[in-house]
Amino acid sequence: MCEPATGTLLASQIAFAALSTGAQYMAAMEEADNHNSYMQQRQEQTTENALAAYRNETTQEINRLLQEDQAASQELQEIRKQGRKQAGEAIASSNAMGTNLDYLLEDYLREEANYKSAVRQELDWKRQQSDFNMKSSQSNAQSRINSTVYQPQSKPSAVAHLATLGLKTAGAYQDYKQLGSKKS
Repeated sequence: MCEPATGTLLASQIAFAALSTGAQYMAAMEEADNHNSYMQQRQEQTTENALAAYRNETTQEINRLLQEDQAASQELQEIRKQGRKQAGEAIASSNAMGTNLDYLLEDYLREEANYKSAVRQELDWKRQQSDFNMKSSQSNAQSRINSTVYQPQSKPSAVAHLATLGLKTAGAYQDYKQLGSKKS
């Protein structure tokens, strides 16, 4: 039979294997939790930054479009003002020169309508471009958010660690049996 010292050695080897396997398992669990926590914070920060950038870009785009609308409105007012001025001059000059006032007024009104149409068309194009810019900003923000989606690090397998402990225990038992057979 085996001596008590050999039995104590077996028990200590099994206890050490259990402690080291348990410590490895706990360390691997903590590492996975820390990694997942870090990646979750990183994703939340990236999402927050992307949404803030989107809000800033759309606010800037809306402000730019409002300025464009105001500039177009002022330009249309100036065209109307110039049209009235030219109409007044046409009336004065037609009386003095004897030309047909109707032809002059039609020409000025046609020219004014062309200018107004051009200003409105340009404003429509700017609005379309602004709409594309805002959609692009939204798409960019979504892409930034999607690029940080992470796959959580898997937690260590308790079964694998138990299997490791079983192998270590079996190895210690084999050593114990070999020591016992050498002493007999």
